[in-house]
Amino acid sequence: MPKPKGQNHTRNAMTELEAKAFKGPGRLNDGGGLSLVVTAAGYRRWILRFTFGGKQRDLLLGSTSKITLKQARSAREKAHGYLSEGINPNGVMSARARKSQEVIAAGIPNFGNFSEQYVNELAPSLKNKKSRQPWDLTINTYCKSIKNFPINIITVDDVAGVLRPIWTAKFETAKKVRWRIEAIFAAAIVKGYREKDQRGEIIQRENPAKLEYISQLPGFKKPKGGNHTKHLPAMAYQDTPAFVSQLRQAEGFSARALELTIFTACRTGDAIGAVWSEIDFDKAIWTIPAIRMKMAREHMIPLVPHVVELLSCLDRTEASQFLFPGTLSKKHLSNMAMLKRLERMGHGDVTTHGFRTAFRTWASECTEHPREIAEMALAHQIGSDVERAYNRTTLIEKRRQLMGEWTAYCLSGV
Repeated sequence: MPKPKGQNHTRNAMTELEAKAFKGPGRLNDGGGLSLVVTAAGYRRWILRFTFGGKQRDLLLGSTSKITLKQARSAREKAHGYLSEGINPNGVMSARARKSQEVIAAGIPNFGNFSEQYVNELAPSLKNKKSRQPWDLTINTYCKSIKNFPINIITVDDVAGVLRPIWTAKFETAKKVRWRIEAIFAAAIVKGYREKDQRGEIIQRENPAKLEYISQLPGFKKPKGGNHTKHLPAMAYQDTPAFVSQLRQAEGFSARALELTIFTACRTGDAIGAVWSEIDFDKAIWTIPAIRMKMAREHMIPLVPHVVELLSCLDRTEASQFLFPGTLSKKHLSNMAMLKRLERMGHGDVTTHGFRTAFRTWASECTEHPREIAEMALAHQIGSDVERAYNRTTLIEKRRQLMGEWTAYCLSGV
């Protein structure tokens, strides 16, 4: 661009005629940091240049087709007023800031507030304050740059800005931070906060923290040594019937919780955090709400007769809402309880989560059920976003048949 005209002019240095006649490309100054900028492509915009925090910054006021010279000057004075109060005008006057104010007025929460709400609702499944700390660190430290943004205007680039500083230096941490952000946005989508505002404007509904989006951006390749998947130790499905026979002889909540985990192929947290209100004995369905699921989507598990009988025989007290209460009535069973049970039974070399692997391998090698049925039983996403939008069935009865066969197989050693 050529040297700005009127660089040292006092305020109101240009006239309306000069502004209209300026074709650019270049910058025509009006003084006080206000300029008319014309790009090589012919775009005409009002830009206010100012210094804040020791750095020179630009504030886009808008195009000349929407803002007159008089209005641009008025905005300049308003911005200088904010500067005199130690406030960055970009935070309150930029197009994004104005959009933020509009959607907040429409009842859309910002990322920080919604995240706090999400974690508070998740609290019953968090063991203690220590297990909540990673969530708080994600929200208040790593996501500080987007914390005050309305949750329906945050983009993939915004999330990338959160992750980029730690992606290489702290790759394992970055993976967990990205997963937590994705879970928060998944919950926001379920609640409809990324669909439309009160003015009816369509908002990008996609989850901006999905790995498939983040990984396409520059600088997000997996670092060397960080691209090896760590598989959790699993019991071979051929050994599961004998183990289940042994397990049924054991007493205590940890043994029954482990049975439920094996027969339903659910995750550890799903089982120990289960509450009685999630169980529909009449329909033989266990509905885990989105707030408790890893992918923040409601998951319905069909309960076969043996599992219904297992749950019916559990000791149920008014003091606890949990199927498997802990030593304190308001807490559920420890997430280490099932692992300790495995150790006591001589199987400390496998994990509770590994029984999901055993189920999935058995379903592939020993049944003719479609892959999609087995994946849905594990609460995995199937197909693209478009496919899922049109296919909203849970295939509950087909999954019930599969889980019935798996349970029968597990009990074959009894």
